[in-house]
Amino acid sequence: MEDIQEVLSDLKIKDSDIFLPTASLYLFAFLRASQAESIKIDRHTLKKTYDNLASFLVVNYLKQYGGSGDPDTLVNDLTSRTGVLMKTWDENLNNEPSPHWYVAKEVWLRFQPDPHPVGVGLLSNLHSNSTIVFVKILAGIQDAGLM
Repeated sequence: MEDIQEVLSDLKIKDSDIFLPTASLYLFAFLRASQAESIKIDRHTLKKTYDNLASFLVVNYLKQYGGSGDPDTLVNDLTSRTGVLMKTWDENLNNEPSPHWYVAKEVWLRFQPDPHPVGVGLLSNLHSNSTIVFVKILAGIQDAGLM
């Protein structure tokens, strides 16, 4: 089975081109995880954590790829992309194959004009797995009374 790096490499897509679209997928996974019924952390605290995660992802992008641009503008772009993913999720909640697939397709189209079935499927799995990890992290923090 191929992994996302192999697919991107085969299509000659640079990591720097996919960083922000993929970061929006991670940010969306955090957003969805924070809305899980089992998570009872104060919404203000979750919003602040969301904002800090967005800032961290942008700073990491700038450091790792030497990207240019105003960090605040890039954070706004990232959170705007995340909002598009939330809208895509909501619009496809009851559609097949799954809302995960539609969100992954939206991310894919940010760096490649044609949806690649394997690539979209791998991004869909990445989103599902990331959401599960964030739910576990938030539950652990909640259980420890850290938030």
